[in-house]
Amino acid sequence: MNGGKLTQQIHFLSYELVSDGAGGSVLDETPIHELCTYAQIRQIKASRVAENLQEGINAVYEIKLRQRCGFSPQGNYTIDWGDKSLEIVEITEDVAIPRQWVIIAIHRGTGI
Repeated sequence: MNGGKLTQQIHFLSYELVSDGAGGSVLDETPIHELCTYAQIRQIKASRVAENLQEGINAVYEIKLRQRCGFSPQGNYTIDWGDKSLEIVEITEDVAIPRQWVIIAIHRGTGI
């Protein structure tokens, strides 16, 4: 991958389960910052992805980034990109380009 195409700063965040005081657990509202890095992001057309036919999905994105030693993205992470919060749907290794991840993520909300 051409490093010049990695122009979008993204943050991987996770959330811990904490006790709700009644014997259950809830997600802590304070995120844990896992990694800040740069990626190439492009929106996938609605006609190409079946997931965005579901209610509430505003946009689907393909995110490409270099693999990092000591970090592996997880499906339960959230990706913050500017003012958007993206949910990870799929994580794969790019078979054409070594040491690169391809992440499919969705944005839910009122705007894209």
